[in-house]
Amino acid sequence: MPFRSSGLRVHATLLAVGALLPLAALLVRPPVTPDLAGGDLVLVQDGEVVNEDLYAAGNRVLIEGTVEGDVLVAAFQELVVSGTVEGSITGVASTVTITGNVEGSVRMAAGTVKLEGNVGKDLFVAASSTSVTGTVGRDLIFYGGDLATVGQVARNVRGQTLDLARIGGSVGGDVDMTVARMEVLDRARIGGTLGYRSANDADIGRGVEVGRTIVHRQPVRPNVRVQGLLLLTQLVLLLTMVIFGYLMFWTAPAATATAVDAVRRRPLSTMLIGIGVAVVPVGLFVTAMVAVVSSSPELLLPAILVGGPIGTLLFGLLGVGSLLAPVPVLTAVGDRILRGRRSPQAAFTVGLVIWLVVLGVPIVGPLVALAVSALGLGGWTVGLFAGRTAPPPAPVASRPAVPQPAVSQPAATHPDDAYPLPPLPEAPTEDPDWPGDVED
Repeated sequence: MPFRSSGLRVHATLLAVGALLPLAALLVRPPVTPDLAGGDLVLVQDGEVVNEDLYAAGNRVLIEGTVEGDVLVAAFQELVVSGTVEGSITGVASTVTITGNVEGSVRMAAGTVKLEGNVGKDLFVAASSTSVTGTVGRDLIFYGGDLATVGQVARNVRGQTLDLARIGGSVGGDVDMTVARMEVLDRARIGGTLGYRSANDADIGRGVEVGRTIVHRQPVRPNVRVQGLLLLTQLVLLLTMVIFGYLMFWTAPAATATAVDAVRRRPLSTMLIGIGVAVVPVGLFVTAMVAVVSSSPELLLPAILVGGPIGTLLFGLLGVGSLLAPVPVLTAVGDRILRGRRSPQAAFTVGLVIWLVVLGVPIVGPLVALAVSALGLGGWTVGLFAGRTAPPPAPVASRPAVPQPAVSQPAATHPDDAYPLPPLPEAPTEDPDWPGDVED
């Protein structure tokens, strides 16, 4: 059995991709029971034979002995094959170095790939940089940054590079590449056609042998349907932002006003808050996932099942926040131009027009969009937080009662007419002139 050592320090940038490989291994039933190996270091020592498939996950995977089956690997730092693999190798790694012999195919996604040994069948690589000084029994297929092949490829070289493709050594079949730059080294031998798509002419060295012809084609223009779909997507996002932006002025006027005020009065601190809102939750989530998986490789699948929905929710909230982020910024810009003489909706409209014009500038537009996103996220954070923490309004002190003047009641009226009856005179109790009672 392969040697295992404790402690898995996972490379964060390859966590998501590497996590899918053990899950795929669990879903596929192999013809024989595979050999599972995990840890900081997975080592097949020199002279050791693994007579079945090997599923390996660790920081470093070193194969110095012999594996009689296939190898499924997630190497967060490096994969080194100096022994023999009788099957194929599939997986991800930061760095791949093959100095031994792989009788099957190699299919890897990596940062850097170096082939100094032998691959019996196909070499399929997606990497930032790939160097081939050994031999490939069939096709070499590459997608990534730079490719340099000075070894032997029995059949064809195909793929696409973002920068330079350097072809040397021997190619038995055709070369068909889409490149930014193409170099054919001195005394290179190409059995078939040398074909490449590039805006630049290839730099062909001396003594190059091409079996058929050299074909230089211009890069393929983007598909019209793809361009239309991208334009439609941008239009839908813009309309969504505009509609929800106007709705926020009616549904959350206090939070919107606070967000606009924060953008206008404290732009630097508000932008720092927005950057923190965008970076800190993602960093904490990735750190937590790395810490859980580092504690034990067996927790990888539970971490995916639990962390997957949390990550989806987190990135979804960030997406919604980024979509609404321009609203307070554009409102603040429009309000400054209008000098506060119009409504917030009018200010938002003016800022929106200016923003659309700025986005059309090739280099300045993306930079302004990033700044607006960070500033807007900070503004919404301040607005929502201020709305939740605002103190309740103070009770209004009761005013003392004001005495009301007495209102005289009207005199009783006669039921038969509208004229009031004259009041009866009151006799004084002690008046000598009052006749009083008359005696008979």
